[in-house]
Amino acid sequence: MTDERPDVFGLGETLTADVCRRNAFRLSGLPVDATARQMRRRGDEVQAAERLGLPVRTNAQVLPLDPPPDAEAVRTAILRLRDPVQRLTEELFWFWPTPSDGQAQDETEARTTWQAVAKDPARTAEERVVAKHNLGVLELALALEELTVRGWRATYDAWAEVLADDGFEAWLVRRVKALDDPRLPVTMAARLVREVPVALLALHGRLLLQELQAETIYADAEIHLDLMRSASPDPEVLHRALNGVVRPVVARIRSRCEQARLPADDPVLLKARADDLVDCLDDEFEYLAILLGDDAAVVTGLGDELAGLLRTTAVKIANHLLANESPGRGRQGKAVIDYLVVALTIGPAEQLMDRIDEDLTIIVDNVIHWLADEAVAEANREPARALVTADRLVADAAPLLRQYRGLQDEPEILFGVEQDFTYLLTMVLLAHADTPLKTAQARLAAERIYRSSGLRAAFEDDTEDYLRATLQYLDGNQADEPYRQVTQLPTIGAERACWWCGDNDAPVTAVVAMAVPGQANPDITPVPLPCCVDCARDKIDTEPSPMFGCVFILAGLIGTVTLIFCLLGLLNIWEPPGGTTLNGIISGTLAVLNISINRKFSNSLYAAAMVRARQHPDVVAQLNRGLSTMAMKSDRSAIRP
Repeated sequence: MTDERPDVFGLGETLTADVCRRNAFRLSGLPVDATARQMRRRGDEVQAAERLGLPVRTNAQVLPLDPPPDAEAVRTAILRLRDPVQRLTEELFWFWPTPSDGQAQDETEARTTWQAVAKDPARTAEERVVAKHNLGVLELALALEELTVRGWRATYDAWAEVLADDGFEAWLVRRVKALDDPRLPVTMAARLVREVPVALLALHGRLLLQELQAETIYADAEIHLDLMRSASPDPEVLHRALNGVVRPVVARIRSRCEQARLPADDPVLLKARADDLVDCLDDEFEYLAILLGDDAAVVTGLGDELAGLLRTTAVKIANHLLANESPGRGRQGKAVIDYLVVALTIGPAEQLMDRIDEDLTIIVDNVIHWLADEAVAEANREPARALVTADRLVADAAPLLRQYRGLQDEPEILFGVEQDFTYLLTMVLLAHADTPLKTAQARLAAERIYRSSGLRAAFEDDTEDYLRATLQYLDGNQADEPYRQVTQLPTIGAERACWWCGDNDAPVTAVVAMAVPGQANPDITPVPLPCCVDCARDKIDTEPSPMFGCVFILAGLIGTVTLIFCLLGLLNIWEPPGGTTLNGIISGTLAVLNISINRKFSNSLYAAAMVRARQHPDVVAQLNRGLSTMAMKSDRSAIRP
């Protein structure tokens, strides 16, 4: 009865890199056609040598082992040969006897001899197939010593010659008959021949996996896989071979997934599980995808499973951070974002990808605010280090803002998040404004941070304008003491890029005039800033026209009347009939009066108005818009060529 099992010998599962190095015939020194009597005699020789304390004699001529095997290794090898199925496998992967046996030959001489015999038509068919087989074993033994494309290409070519020769199976049939063991029917020879291609591919794939795990062969992995595809007689053969190779990898991945599914609420444990899933994606899953391809069913299935588990774990961590205002949750939140980004890189199913995108949109928004809130608190604790805190905040938040822009489809929501961040960044810088370094330095430092950190690229155009106006607003919140050291900021003189557009070519020096508060006639402190020609042409004003003076006088009269009504409102003597809207208009007009009224006085009015307007968010917005407009106009008119 014929055995219909696809892998009778299991070569695809059991063949290892030691198939030639630890071959029983190589270790024992016996020929592959050794009889039972020869095996007993060899055992007696080993026992006698061991009794006399002599080294075991080796009979190997081609590829002798160095160091030679000891007595125990030889005895173990002889025992393995008593199993007929195991023996036939050992015979397959060692040199068959030839007429040249007994002559001293190294591998080079043996290769030359076998190549000549394989191509000699004068030789018998049996001699030619034996020579071809021995060449295949030699190339395989050398390829197993070092994983190279060249070595495996030679191995596949040599074995293709062997498998194409009908004499190969005939030789195995004769060997099965010679062994004459009921456990080894003649039909097993044909089965063994059919397993050889799968066995070679599986052995190559197993070695490739080991090299991938050792991170020594990433660059050549695809070349090896291309070679395996070209050497495979059928795609199904390669599929079968590689599936056997990755079966332990798949089992380990599934085990890690089961571990990640266990209930847990402890954030430390959740983080450890998320880290383990990321590690799994970086090693085991990556090896699987390299060997089988991204489109393989097992790869896509496990990828979705890993991405889903990583998302679930990350969301649990994020919700814990949201519910518990623990210190440093901004940076912990960045780790959650990283988890979700890793989950997206797997390319999960569309529905899962959409859910991860939604989670990212929420979490990135939260983390931006957490980072900014933490920076404000830190700046208030250590005002002298507020600029350093602001610099770090920008470095942390800029990539998140760019990422959020790609996630948020609603422009209004995006603009709101960017405005919130800008406001909080300003609060960090205002903490610095209360130190002896003064607000003007804080503003200039803010400009430097904004221009040099990549934050500009993180914002939409309208938010960029808002940021610049907010930074300029700092001029309206200067400290009481005069300052005259603005020009001593080292970053100003050292930079030659344009202060406004960042162009590296800035031959023009523009001068920003800073007013010193607290004086009846404010001094003007000139601050030289590098400027390109285009920005100088665009930003530097010409002399004011007479019409400008008339408009300014009219604005001053209107502002004076408005100021009187505003004072009455602040003293609760009179309530504006227009309610919130009129209150906002009055407050905005009051902010514009910073152009002509002593700044210290107008800042006090602004603070009082803000206290009253806290009940009305739209009034606060009106105030800020008025101050922003004032700051931009004041700065523009203060530039001199």
